[in-house]
Amino acid sequence: MYDRIFFTNVLRLLKERGITKAELHSMSGVSASIISDITRGQGNPTLDTMTAIANALETPLPEMLMHVENDVLQQISEHEKNPLNADLPKGFQRVSVVLPDHKAFIVNKWSSDVQNLLRKNKPSK
Repeated sequence: MYDRIFFTNVLRLLKERGITKAELHSMSGVSASIISDITRGQGNPTLDTMTAIANALETPLPEMLMHVENDVLQQISEHEKNPLNADLPKGFQRVSVVLPDHKAFIVNKWSSDVQNLLRKNKPSK
């Protein structure tokens, strides 16, 4: 499970900081192929590899292994072999963000509305 948490956080930090995989390779000294495997969720990095990447991203390793919202962890577990958005209708996608309270309130309202819409339109089995 920790390798999946780690790769999710690597992807999040790369996007947040505008860092490419090639730049992470240069910054961390970890081979490009291992970086590629990790960012595709296919890697099983060693402790040394995770430490090198965490140091390059200037993020404590424990945070890289814990800092994922519970809903993201659940989605990763439920969709281990499938993309996280595989069960959503076309035009919808799951996202995880950190927002100030007032914006989070708006997004939570949107999320609730969309979930109700999806439940209403879900085909019966």
